[in-house]
Amino acid sequence: MRRIDRPEHKLVDHPHFTGRTSAVSMGRLESPSGASDAVEVVSVACDGGSMTDWHSHARGQVLYVIGGRLTAIGQLGGEMTLEPGEGAYTAPGEVHRHGCATDDDDVLFLAVTMGGTQWAADSDTSAGRRAQNSSDDRG
Repeated sequence: MRRIDRPEHKLVDHPHFTGRTSAVSMGRLESPSGASDAVEVVSVACDGGSMTDWHSHARGQVLYVIGGRLTAIGQLGGEMTLEPGEGAYTAPGEVHRHGCATDDDDVLFLAVTMGGTQWAADSDTSAGRRAQNSSDDRG
């Protein structure tokens, strides 16, 4: 067993996130077979209006809400709003996005990612590029 201390969240400067988002890796379990089998647990805090770009994970992802409201959207349909104590599972390869759908919904959640993250191919529509081109000064 290994203790995971409580490091502070750091602002994320990521081209595939809009709005003000901070995160801290709680741990990463490497597999002997390679990075595509790694499991990573990340604590994520998003201000209202923050959202990821469309993406998928090689072995799926579990999202678990600690505080606030998280919106999760599947590219093939389906949108859900999750409250504290609720979670969502995305299957391997399922394209989705998540964050705060409105400016009023801040959220703190855990993201348990299995395998790597594959971002949508169209970088011109990325959340980060949209944020850079907008007048939104939240960072």
